[in-house]
Amino acid sequence: MKNMKQIPVLGSGIGYRNEIKDELIFDHSEVDFVEVIGEHFMGKSAYMQQELMELMAEYTVIPHFIGCSLGSAEGVDLKYLESVAKLLEKIKPPYWSEHIAFTNCHGIEIGHLTPSPYTQEALDVFSKNLEETQRIIETPLILENITYILNDPIQQMTEAAFLKNLFEANPDIGMLLDITNLYINSTNHNYDYKEWLSTIETNNVVQIHYVGHDLRDDFLIDNHSYPTQEPIWELMTYIKAKCPNLKGSILERDNKFGSMLDLRSETKRAKNILFN
Repeated sequence: MKNMKQIPVLGSGIGYRNEIKDELIFDHSEVDFVEVIGEHFMGKSAYMQQELMELMAEYTVIPHFIGCSLGSAEGVDLKYLESVAKLLEKIKPPYWSEHIAFTNCHGIEIGHLTPSPYTQEALDVFSKNLEETQRIIETPLILENITYILNDPIQQMTEAAFLKNLFEANPDIGMLLDITNLYINSTNHNYDYKEWLSTIETNNVVQIHYVGHDLRDDFLIDNHSYPTQEPIWELMTYIKAKCPNLKGSILERDNKFGSMLDLRSETKRAKNILFN
């Protein structure tokens, strides 16, 4: 990622959610920055806009989007990207993030993040969509790896090879490495995450996500609802030396928040591992 040196080190942060917003705004303990779901602040609600301004007064805010559908074969929604651009202009973050996935197919909202097929055709589609996105949005973009349930029977390459090729073809794009997603995929699909990390370009990693996972019938589920388990902390320790340009980490909890004291304990532990 060419703009890597221009991005400041942000430290250890947390995903901003309604359930913990008051505690975050009034107490900065162990939280260096916050990540918001971009779509939540794209509307015209005066209340939400005021909430965003209050948050920006206290923290560096990184917008994380889920609806750009950068892997859609029919191309990106230009009006949607223009709305994204307007929000980024308001926040002026050092970077923004999306997923290596698509959420729209032939004009139908799928309702969840769907992985791109690991094929050359899908790679070309993604690169074309990224080129169009960068034409509209100048703010640096980083992309996140997601979980997948099934191995696609038409895939021509592994996920790691697909990501390696994607970032090589788009050198202005950085990576948001979700280490929980990596751990889940490596466990569910029986591969070595160390080998996966040796395939991709980890110098390109700008930020990480981490959180706990659920176990159902010997299958790990990414539901953002549990404290971070020890194997994830071990993976975090392992990737520190592999990601020399890392700028920030985000604890990404969406349910079963527990006490804010416990969440702050996790962000503190992440900071001690990655930035001290």
